[in-house]
Amino acid sequence: MRFSTAFFTTLTLTLVGFVATTHAADTPTPVPCVVKPATIVEQQAINDQFNDQFYISRDIVGAYSHLTSDYINHKPDITDGQLASFNFVYPLLDKSSNLSVTVQILHTSFKPPFAWVHWRADGFMPRPTAILDIYRYNGTCIVEHWDVVEEVPENPVSTHPLF
Repeated sequence: MRFSTAFFTTLTLTLVGFVATTHAADTPTPVPCVVKPATIVEQQAINDQFNDQFYISRDIVGAYSHLTSDYINHKPDITDGQLASFNFVYPLLDKSSNLSVTVQILHTSFKPPFAWVHWRADGFMPRPTAILDIYRYNGTCIVEHWDVVEEVPENPVSTHPLF
């Protein structure tokens, strides 16, 4: 069964509206990353730290300190900019969130200037969801993001759908 973009937009806005009521006005905001030159080894360490903060410890404020203020986001539901993305993601994924979302990293790769993470999320949608995040680095900072999101179909034909 295929769902339209409008369905996912409505679902996302509903979830965000639901959790926004618990998103306190005093929620800390991340300090934008300022681009500085970095070696490949330094970029790898920054990427590892970002992955740990975002996907494992779910420290969204810390993770978003790796994004520039003018961060380009190709997700159609969010405008560009670090703060716009943070305001969307924080209530959904931060460790303080009231949502019961579990995250499992399945695959990662880093080949400068790009990094990607294939991960599984349970709790966003009725069935497990596969997400592929792609990031572009400029020196010490993440400057651009793409993602692909797909929920496991209700009756998959494949014996190993998405994971």
